[in-house]
Amino acid sequence: MTRGHLRGPNELSMLEEQARLAGVFVVGGASSLPVVSRMVREQFGRRYHRAKEASAATAVGLATSLTLDQKLATDDRLAQYFGVFREADNGERAAFDVLVPADTILPDSKDATVSLSRYYQPAHNIGLFRFIECDQLYSYGPDGNVSVVAEVLFPFELKLQASSIALEEVPVERNKQWGSWVEERYEVDAFGCISFSIRDLEKANSLGLHFLPCCIVEVTLPHC
Repeated sequence: MTRGHLRGPNELSMLEEQARLAGVFVVGGASSLPVVSRMVREQFGRRYHRAKEASAATAVGLATSLTLDQKLATDDRLAQYFGVFREADNGERAAFDVLVPADTILPDSKDATVSLSRYYQPAHNIGLFRFIECDQLYSYGPDGNVSVVAEVLFPFELKLQASSIALEEVPVERNKQWGSWVEERYEVDAFGCISFSIRDLEKANSLGLHFLPCCIVEVTLPHC
């Protein structure tokens, strides 16, 4: 792939085509070259991914083509980890919680979802959620291709739950006592899109977001 392929003469039509793309998976030995990954990432942003078996893509394709007369079992899985940073050790450090792991199998039906709920009593007046997706994970947190999906503010304190208050202008402070119970809910649909909602279980205040696209989907063949 050359720069001419990435930036053609008809810039507008190219942008329209890119808008239809959920993800770009780069394969082949040249995909490990820094200049290739940099150029593709500049053009496609979070939609760029290097395939897990990049160097073996041709062999996998040939093996698949030889079994066209057989019925192959396939499934769709997430290619990225999706998680959120949180405060740990009374504010001494930031910890990363994986909410939806990579290789999560997506539901077969478009009406079904994979869901996760978390319940807790907040220690601060405002919740700052920094959602991250990445393709590698180590003990210290996300690594590899790391992207910020969104940053979300949610008012835990009752007096801050008025719609007229600009939360980004309010300093985050630790409460003297635990707040009311809160539910975070995450749902992954058949297309790999993740919905996030949070609600105060005692004050009926809520917020919902839909990340599209969030974690890009790749098709994998189960091991026999």
